[in-house]
Amino acid sequence: MTDLKLSSDSFRFSIRQDATEETLFKYDVVSRQFTIDRSRSGVEVPAESFGTSRSTVLSKDLQTLRLFVDRSSFELFLNDGEAVASGRIFPKATSRGIGFSGEATAHLSIYDLS
Repeated sequence: MTDLKLSSDSFRFSIRQDATEETLFKYDVVSRQFTIDRSRSGVEVPAESFGTSRSTVLSKDLQTLRLFVDRSSFELFLNDGEAVASGRIFPKATSRGIGFSGEATAHLSIYDLS
């Protein structure tokens, strides 16, 4: 996603989704807080004792978001590198859905690297 225009107070999207699994990304416009939730990212989420959710507060409104995903990891870049994150996820091979909620306008490109 790039050149993000938000029309609501928050939005959410999930990757590697099915009925029981997803890796969830949430953004709150008012607080500028972006959260990654791996609590349903598969059966073997590593370092669960350290928690499965992480948040950051951006210094300015979210303008750009780039996300790279493969079988067991993701790389996230917010506002051209203001905040970055990576994580390991272990969903089933059949968990291939993507979900969105909230109102936002964005350019979305999906590339299959397999």
